[in-house]
Amino acid sequence: MLQDSVIPMIHLNIISLTQLCALFGSQMKERRSGSILNVGSIAGNQPTSYFASYAASKSYVLNYSLALRHELSPYNVHVTCVQPGYIRTAFDDNCNVVSEKYKKFSHKNGMTALAVAKCCVSSVLHKRSYVRAGLTNKIAAFVSGLIPRNFLAWILSISVRSMTK
Repeated sequence: MLQDSVIPMIHLNIISLTQLCALFGSQMKERRSGSILNVGSIAGNQPTSYFASYAASKSYVLNYSLALRHELSPYNVHVTCVQPGYIRTAFDDNCNVVSEKYKKFSHKNGMTALAVAKCCVSSVLHKRSYVRAGLTNKIAAFVSGLIPRNFLAWILSISVRSMTK
């Protein structure tokens, strides 16, 4: 059985995003101009244990955004997906993370919301397809792309488990 918090998160990250893109995308297509910004997550690039549903939903955001970009590009509509990593927000508390070690790690490695917002605006203005916000996230995404996915899932599982004990 799914946790009560998973269904609203899937609804927000997948269903609502898809409905909003369809609604506004069709209007932009009709007027032959526009930009759509979707916020994914670096977690969407990897099998992240203990955040499996979140990571999978953010994988949807990236893949949907890239496909939609190509569908709408003939109409001068640009779709951008920004993938931040940790952001210094109440995300950990909202996900019921109780480990102070994990919270300290995410805060230390997190970007400010303002830095992510600036990256989003710049990415849309430059009509980028997708952007990984922050140098650390770019490096982590590159390195994780070199590791076999099943091995990466195992490494992430051990890492997250060690921080949440």
